[in-house]
Amino acid sequence: MGPKRPSATELRERVTRAAAVKAAQSTLDAFLERVGDPETAVNLVGLVKYQPAMVANAKWSFAQQGWA
Repeated sequence: MGPKRPSATELRERVTRAAAVKAAQSTLDAFLERVGDPETAVNLVGLVKYQPAMVANAKWSFAQQGWA
């Protein structure tokens, strides 16, 4: 027998996690671009604390599109 197909819930969770990882990576990239820039005071903790909101926004967006 072949591998078990993932359920729709598992697929949604994978997409949500992928969106969170992508958001975290873009946040890190933005921080790394600004390191050493005296005109931009960027605090990594300040950026990262908004990551849960990004995941919630992704879930809301999926719900609006009928994926949830």
